Parts: sequence; C-alpha cells; structure tokens
Amino acid sequence: MQPGILSNILSYQHLFESTFGDFLLRQQTSKVTIKNYLADLRKFEQWLVETISINKLSDITTHSGYLKLVNPELLESFKRSL
Repeated sequence: MQPGILSNILSYQHLFESTFGDFLLRQQTSKVTIKNYLADLRKFEQWLVETISINKLSDITTHSGYLKLVNPELLESFKRSL
C-alpha cells in the first residue's frame, strides 16, 4: 500500500478509536468493555484495509469517506470472516 494512503487510513482509524473510546467513557462503560470494544473495532479496521481494494482506499480523502465504505453488505462479509 502506498505510504500516503496508509498514513491517512491510520489517522482515520485513530480518530474513530479515540472518539468511540471517549463516547464509551461518557456512557460510564466499564474499562474491560471499552478495551474489548476497541479491540473489536481494531480487528474490523484491519480486516477492512485488507479487504478493500487499493483503488477504493486511494479515493478516500476524508474520515467521512472512510466511513462511507461501511455498508450492510460489508458488515455481513466481515461477520462471515469471523
């Protein structure tokens, strides 16, 4: 994968992880649950990068563009991969 694309994807992933972690803290979620949810999110993000074609990833220029990759079919595909 091209370094610039990977750098953007890692930035988006970090943004989502920290935002989701902050949300869970505000909801007074237990630390163990937060750890497990973030681990699940990282597993999904890794699978997403491995699964999505380089052409689709290179078209992403914003964090919202990264989120738009996720749709019901993609989530079903991820669940089947588990």
